[in-house]
Amino acid sequence: MKAAFFREEWLDKANQLLPNPADRAIFYEMLMQRAFGREVEQCNNPIVVAMFAMAESAIAADIAKYDAKCE
Repeated sequence: MKAAFFREEWLDKANQLLPNPADRAIFYEMLMQRAFGREVEQCNNPIVVAMFAMAESAIAADIAKYDAKCE
């Protein structure tokens, strides 16, 4: 995949639940790593991990739609 959708709700929730900018950056990095098929680094912050787990299913669906469209 050469592009990925980033949902506004992810930004809003990250701002709300992750007041530390470093934690938000880790969350965003994890999203991009997953979207572009790179190895997702592990994180010890349970809120970041939970938010990523919820967003990851949407990313997986986007990848599946993209793959189907390319075939």
